[in-house]
Amino acid sequence: MSTTIDKQDAVLAQMRFLSYYGITWKELGEHLQVHHGTASGILSKLHDEGKVVRLKEKRRNNSVYVHPGYEDGRETVARSKNVDEAALRAQIISDIEGLSSIAEAIAVIREGK
Repeated sequence: MSTTIDKQDAVLAQMRFLSYYGITWKELGEHLQVHHGTASGILSKLHDEGKVVRLKEKRRNNSVYVHPGYEDGRETVARSKNVDEAALRAQIISDIEGLSSIAEAIAVIREGK
């Protein structure tokens, strides 16, 4: 049985693979073989945490999500206002401080972990 964290990690890995193309909740649901609520919930949570970016564009009437850095100048949708930005920044700084090189830090930032 996979956990929410496992599913989020799988989504982030898939999104890095898809790069600029991104993924919709429907495509994600088919890929992970989960229902709409699960796929949509995972993407919404990752979006609120700043780990993925939601584009304003639609594909087959569904929102498209991409990994940060793959927006390529396209319009995006803001994250929910209830996100604790200070806590998110502190977590990112903490994650980066534990790394041994700048290359690792850049990889973490690009991965959104």
